[in-house]
Amino acid sequence: MSEYEKTIEQAASVLLSSTEKLMEALAEGAEAEALAVVYSGREAAFTIFRDAVETAGGPKVASISVHARDCLQRISSFNADLIAVGTTLVDALRDEKKELGQVRSAIQKHSAREREQPRLVTIKA
Repeated sequence: MSEYEKTIEQAASVLLSSTEKLMEALAEGAEAEALAVVYSGREAAFTIFRDAVETAGGPKVASISVHARDCLQRISSFNADLIAVGTTLVDALRDEKKELGQVRSAIQKHSAREREQPRLVTIKA
């Protein structure tokens, strides 16, 4: 195994591990702060992987080990899952925003109706 293959394999393994941690955190319903920490770890792992590929002069698919290819395929599968989860969360936020807008509109309409109605004022003699 060449040095290039070893480097790519190690970087791919680290990236897979960090991607799995991110998926676990999402599955457990981790808070935003915890997700940010895990995501920054994945981002760092991706940077290491990208640098390893660029240092070797670009991807050489023929010279990547079977283990590295398996890691990359699993990462690709996880990425598709991450995109699906993200899309679901974005849709939920859009729905919530729409519902809040409807509530706000109803409150504003009610307030406008109240302002238009005459008020009864009592005066003590």
